Amino acid sequence: MSDTVFVCYDFNVEPAIPGCEILIAELSQLGFDSFQEHENGISAYVDSKISSEIDLKDIQIFNTEEFKISFEITLLKSKIGILNGKVILTLFM
Repeated sequence: MSDTVFVCYDFNVEPAIPGCEILIAELSQLGFDSFQEHENGISAYVDSKISSEIDLKDIQIFNTEEFKISFEITLLKSKIGILNGKVILTLFM
């Protein structure tokens, strides 16, 4: 099994529509590769190696008064392995 550390940015976005769609598009360009939508916004995941190079000031939606965005950051470790020929991914804090 190999270990990787991911960073989860949990964004609260008001208004969520179309704010979340815009935010996902901008984050994708910065290297975020997984997203999960929730009632108040999105959770966006990026490899910790890339995370240190990201400057959230570069995200245009943060620089507009149309949207209110707040976020929390969580580090997640992952274990990737193969069990009975299937790839298993486990995330934990």
